[in-house]
Amino acid sequence: MLRGGAERKQVQEEIISSEEIKAMMLVLASLCRQGENIQEILRHSVEYLEHFYNQTGEEQYLKLAKLEILAFLGMGFELPIDKNLNFVLQSGEIEEYIFRYKIGKRVKMNKTQIRAMFGKWKASALTPMTIEQTVQDVLEKASAKQPGIFTYTYRRKDFVEKSRIREERYELIVTQDGSYFWDLNRFRFYILETNQNYDSV
Repeated sequence: MLRGGAERKQVQEEIISSEEIKAMMLVLASLCRQGENIQEILRHSVEYLEHFYNQTGEEQYLKLAKLEILAFLGMGFELPIDKNLNFVLQSGEIEEYIFRYKIGKRVKMNKTQIRAMFGKWKASALTPMTIEQTVQDVLEKASAKQPGIFTYTYRRKDFVEKSRIREERYELIVTQDGSYFWDLNRFRFYILETNQNYDSV
């Protein structure tokens, strides 16, 4: 891991930004929404990028490989054990980036942890479902592995502009490979561990 001041300065001057990592996370999330296995996509993509990097020596290929891995880790996934990833992991600075930009989180399938993924939620004419009903719906769909994209929207009147309606949107993405949850307003990504009993708390 990088410790010295010079090394940290080098990391700060690195051209990968948090905005680029988030943009790549959006790309991977879009693939999740289409039911693609992004672990396999990551393996193949990094393999091709390593090939192009070895052939040309162009740093852009190494940067893109780093970006893909950081986005993958930032979403809460664990890197598969694969020799094709080693050339990126051993290229330097990657551990520091992982520490700074890890955004995603793995959560257990129980009511307490699912509730914590949502922000403030109060049933009203604008939002007829209660938070208990919403949490139960997420648990049931993810536990049953019901494929699809399910949107949950919390609507409320703006505190200052009463005529304005504010929305907080969430997406549950259920695929054959797993279940994922997006907090779209706060840009938070969760991986649901579906081997848990959803009735437990």
